Amino acid sequence: MASVAIVHYAEELPSDPGFTSGRYASLARALVRLGHEPIRIAPSYSHRQKKQRTTPRRELKVDTGSVVLVETPGYISHRGFARVRHLNTFRLGAAKALAELRPDVAIVMLPPMGILRMATQLSAGTRTTWIADVEDLWPDAQIATTNGITRSALRLGASLIHKQVSRDLRLASGIVAISREYLRWAFERYPAGRQLPTRVIPLGTPVDFDDKPEEVSSRHGVVFVGTLSNHFAFEKLVDAWRIFVTENHDLAAKHPLTILGDGPWLNRLRETARDVPFMHVEGRVPHDEAMHLMRQSALALAPYREQARMGLPNKLFEYVAAGLPIVSTLRGEMAEFLDTHDLGTTVTERDANGYASSIRTWLLNSTARSKVANEGPALVKRHYSHDVLAEQLARFILETHKRKSARETQR
Repeated sequence: MASVAIVHYAEELPSDPGFTSGRYASLARALVRLGHEPIRIAPSYSHRQKKQRTTPRRELKVDTGSVVLVETPGYISHRGFARVRHLNTFRLGAAKALAELRPDVAIVMLPPMGILRMATQLSAGTRTTWIADVEDLWPDAQIATTNGITRSALRLGASLIHKQVSRDLRLASGIVAISREYLRWAFERYPAGRQLPTRVIPLGTPVDFDDKPEEVSSRHGVVFVGTLSNHFAFEKLVDAWRIFVTENHDLAAKHPLTILGDGPWLNRLRETARDVPFMHVEGRVPHDEAMHLMRQSALALAPYREQARMGLPNKLFEYVAAGLPIVSTLRGEMAEFLDTHDLGTTVTERDANGYASSIRTWLLNSTARSKVANEGPALVKRHYSHDVLAEQLARFILETHKRKSARETQR
């Protein structure tokens, strides 16, 4: 039986309000099923209560092992320098926890960078098997879609961050990435990583498949659900929607556009919606309410910017699991996925007329939408549910550890 540390910062914990199981909670369950002891190392969310201060580390017992909470005081948001401060605080706390726990194997989410190197320095002589899990192309993805001071600051720090990535990957015995593009990014930072065991394991979705989507005939509306960030070209989406409403007034009345989410674009979109017919901006709602809306909608939108580097985003799997065809502007792996499985259409971000035309085509084609409603959830359940992917991830971690241990024994 191996002790397995799971180091992550971007996922809620079982103690958080509105908790929904994610990649790492599912991984912990899979490891327990396989007879191992998972320990999750994650940020403490007590920063949400501004005046509360806890000890630097505390432990939370859950039904899948335990969680070591790393206090991150002063954390405000995932924006700009606040995020950098938060990541640095968590990096130090996580590295100290790993050095004390000395697990047999640890899978570490990247970013934040530097945890593997720091933990190794703090625990000299440890034989922990390190697995890097590349889940974000930070800061490159942010540089591609931001402007102004934030972009300049990220560019200044990019070379240092890339060095930290390279140092971490040099210590890894295996690399996991959520898409092929993310794996290529890791190889760009550390070319020798191509010689390591690697695996692409997408984020997938935790959707409850007992809740079947509505019949196509009773599904109405066009929906976007997600973070309202600069990764998305909302201005182009609005242009396309204006054209669609002008040319298809009755169809738009039957299928209004609803935008759910929170982020920098929220207030701007709310202002815009006042002057755009059949467009509603609801802000953030609990995950179960968002999934309920998706399962009642007829069509989903994924209006990424041309420069966005997202690979296979979580949004893709949630939409497909809800039985929704997708009109997307994201090129690369997502476009390939939609085309291979006939689950949507990829359009050019700047072509507002083509965008509007694709929306109209899908809304008028109930046969095609019915096919997606039936085949999409089944595809996700077979290949992209959190439980299925977590089993793959757990086995990759354990197999990599076994190979490393065998090599060390032969020396």
